[in-house]
Amino acid sequence: MEIRFTLKSIGFIVILMVPVFWVASFDKHVLEPENINLSRIIDARNHLELDYLVVGNSYGYSSLYPPLFDSLEIDIYNYGTPGAGVLMYELMINDFLNCLGGKTSNVILTISPTIFSVGGDDWGANPYHRYLNCPQSSAKMLIEDLNLEKLLKATQSGFVRGLFYLRSNERSNHSEILNASEDYKGFYHRYDTFSTKYYQENKHLYQKYLDDNFKDRSRERLINILSSLKKRGINPIVIETPTNKLTDFFNEEFLSEYSNTLDEIERKGYKLVRNKLYLDSTYYRDIDHVNYFGASVFTANLINMLGLENLD
Repeated sequence: MEIRFTLKSIGFIVILMVPVFWVASFDKHVLEPENINLSRIIDARNHLELDYLVVGNSYGYSSLYPPLFDSLEIDIYNYGTPGAGVLMYELMINDFLNCLGGKTSNVILTISPTIFSVGGDDWGANPYHRYLNCPQSSAKMLIEDLNLEKLLKATQSGFVRGLFYLRSNERSNHSEILNASEDYKGFYHRYDTFSTKYYQENKHLYQKYLDDNFKDRSRERLINILSSLKKRGINPIVIETPTNKLTDFFNEEFLSEYSNTLDEIERKGYKLVRNKLYLDSTYYRDIDHVNYFGASVFTANLINMLGLENLD
């Protein structure tokens, strides 16, 4: 009797959820010309012949300044999304190479503790998988990352945006977004300067990392991505970006696993550029991102580390 009641309850819930998922499926059509994170995804269509594709989270598109590569006649594009982790890295690479048919000789993957943490791949709070050039369903994300809480968050957000789309008479299109955005090649300009006051007011946002556990599955996925790129004839390069006070919020065990991951990448023969550049607070805009000036210095140093300034 209890089993029968349970099955009926599950069936009832499924019936109720069908229209919710249907409405949520329209969220991918809600385009915001002023949203630089959406512009970055769509603008990739204008940069399909590259020397370097940069895949990462906000540390990537905040740290790598394309004009310095342009001066060397090197084509580079920042293809990243906020809060991206290794799963999102894989989706973005496939979106560029398979969906858009893009070509690149090298793929730079930015690495930091966050991509192996609770802050990486929070596709419930940051459902950018829905806005890729070939949108991915939240159901697929659930299969890859078994987390019902994220599914509910993504569905809730999608339902609201989908309902807005269905009720609205206005329709934005991709060309409007491209016309509204300047061609920074995905780079995010910020001139703010980090301060002690800012740190005290915002450090609570990073407390979640203190007791976090390192995601071994993300490490395995990253190694698989590097191997897959190599098999496709694309040179993978892993780079550490400056993150200011970020590591202060991670426990020793987590940082030890992170360090082991860097060692493993090198041990397997992949190119890794560790961040050994010291930047004082004037080069940061917040607790874990460089500002424009920090990005310029970091990019110049990276170009030197990769030996690109001597190319003819």
